[in-house]
Amino acid sequence: MCIMVLKGVIMYLKGLLSCVIRDNDDYVVKYGIKERRGECRYRLMEMRGKNKPIIQKVFVMVGSDMTEIIDYLNGQFNFDEGDYDRLSMEIREDSLRVLEDYYSRI
Repeated sequence: MCIMVLKGVIMYLKGLLSCVIRDNDDYVVKYGIKERRGECRYRLMEMRGKNKPIIQKVFVMVGSDMTEIIDYLNGQFNFDEGDYDRLSMEIREDSLRVLEDYYSRI
C-alpha cells in the first residue's frame, strides 16, 4: 500500500506525486510525474550515544534512483551545473521530510 503525503515548500519537485511504502526493512519514498518514476530508499537505524546510553532512531538513506525524474526536470528547467547541487539537496531534504511525515502518522 502506498500512502500519499502532502508536500511543503519546494522548488524543483513541485507537482510531483510522492508516497511511502514499506519494503522489508526499508522505507521507500516514491516519486512520479507522467510516466517518469524515481525513489529514495531509507532504513531506520538506532544510534547509541558514546557517553550517555541514549538511543535515537534515525533514518539513513541507503539508496536512490531518481534518474528518470532528474531527466524530466532537466527538460523542464534546463539545469546548469549549480542547479544539480540544489536539486540533489532538495531531493534529500524532501524525501526525508515526506518519510518523517509518514512515520509520524503510523
